[in-house]
Amino acid sequence: MSNSFWQAKIQGLLYDFDRDRLRNSTGENAQVFLNALESVNPAPTVSQAYQIAEASDRALLNGLQLPLSLPTLKVAHLLSGAELPLSVNITDYYRLTSPSPADSPPNSPESIDSRQLFWWLWRCLPEAVSQRLGEDALLMPAVPLLPDASVWSQASLTAALAGALTDPNSSPPHLATFSFSPVQELIKASRKMRDFWAGSWVLHYLSAKLCWRLAQCYGPDSLIYPSLFQQPLIDHWLGQTWAEFRPWIPQPSASALLTAGFPNVIVALLPAKDVKSAMQTARQTLLAEWSRIGQLVFAELRRRHWMPDLGENSATWSGWLGSQWQTYWTALPIGVNPLTNQAIAASDAAQLQTWLDPMNRLCQLQDTPDQRRALFLPEELEFMRAVYEKDPSMRVNVGSWWSYLFDQLRYAAGTVKNSRVWQVPTAFLPRSTVSGIGSVVYPDPDQRHTTEGDTGKYWERQVGLFDGIEELNATETLKRGLHQVLPQLLGGWGELTGVGFLLLGGD
Repeated sequence: MSNSFWQAKIQGLLYDFDRDRLRNSTGENAQVFLNALESVNPAPTVSQAYQIAEASDRALLNGLQLPLSLPTLKVAHLLSGAELPLSVNITDYYRLTSPSPADSPPNSPESIDSRQLFWWLWRCLPEAVSQRLGEDALLMPAVPLLPDASVWSQASLTAALAGALTDPNSSPPHLATFSFSPVQELIKASRKMRDFWAGSWVLHYLSAKLCWRLAQCYGPDSLIYPSLFQQPLIDHWLGQTWAEFRPWIPQPSASALLTAGFPNVIVALLPAKDVKSAMQTARQTLLAEWSRIGQLVFAELRRRHWMPDLGENSATWSGWLGSQWQTYWTALPIGVNPLTNQAIAASDAAQLQTWLDPMNRLCQLQDTPDQRRALFLPEELEFMRAVYEKDPSMRVNVGSWWSYLFDQLRYAAGTVKNSRVWQVPTAFLPRSTVSGIGSVVYPDPDQRHTTEGDTGKYWERQVGLFDGIEELNATETLKRGLHQVLPQLLGGWGELTGVGFLLLGGD
């Protein structure tokens, strides 16, 4: 992506912060990055991104300009509403999140690649601030009056929108979802506890790897789900890419790296023109990493002299592994142009309705005799107009439909998934004794006359991984040998300690 793309994201990320206060609220090591910030006024699209990230409800509250006298900061749980007081000094908070009209230029400006600078600001700046103000600084609310999200989360979303809006003449940004399957079949086809772990972890690794690849192209903020912040694998790869980030991102422990958690579904906010290429990148990354794991495990089996006649291009090995995954994706625009609207006054009701109707159709929000679902509800509209009288610059925006857009994206993904035509490849050899799915790994080229007795002779070789009785397909064999290739797969393994029983061959 271009330098202007990354600069727009930097402006969006720091839109709500006073840069001078940031310099005073971080340590000495952080100054080299903060001094690399360009002193420019945010582009109009960045301001628009901030409004959409706030959504219409927060924009309304800010438009009221209510005087607040809060003794302490707090955050509230999204579902229960339970409040958590924070130890961050409220004066420090307001100083940090009240941008000055003009930031002071750094005394000694540094030159850092815009992509690297954005990654540092996104991942390390919150850590640098929390090291000075306390760990609760990671939870500072974006809006104290409505403390339902942290200032860092809103900054990340603003950055994602700012990057996606870099070209104001293009189509609206899109929410895209990518997924791969089968999942449950891969995990449950296990005989040992280590096999269960390997199935879960390899899914976790593949998802993390494609998220990492997309983040390198479009920024970590673009991944709406899952969040990449403080993810052990992402931090591990960040430290390998930029060692200068280590003061804020310690090397994750072995147990953290070996704990599965990434889902097989991702949601990304992308420029409209990049959606197809991003989804193709995700698919290619998934297949390339899966192939790499297969190559590493095969090399380990070859080193142990297991089935010497088996070739890596055998139909029972690479043929099966190459048919393992089906991928599918879908995308929806976050709204219709224009993404904001100022026709709030009662005299402009017809103009506002012309803007609302396409948004409600996009989100399938039709009124029924029993329920009014289309936005905005009469009570909302009345409140908006009252605020508009006090602040005529106020606008409503497509952020109000954010949750409904996610619903539609989920429905669309389900439709695509239900229409898939992927099937398990036909097995002509004896099948796996664990799952009953797929041909067992076997080197005989004449598959038509292979019996269970023929394959059983080859599977008598245990080589420290098998029991001499079981016969596995290629995916199950890969899972059985996964723990042996983790050092090559992750890299930098010499830095890690305490791997535990998984790498010691425990069941």
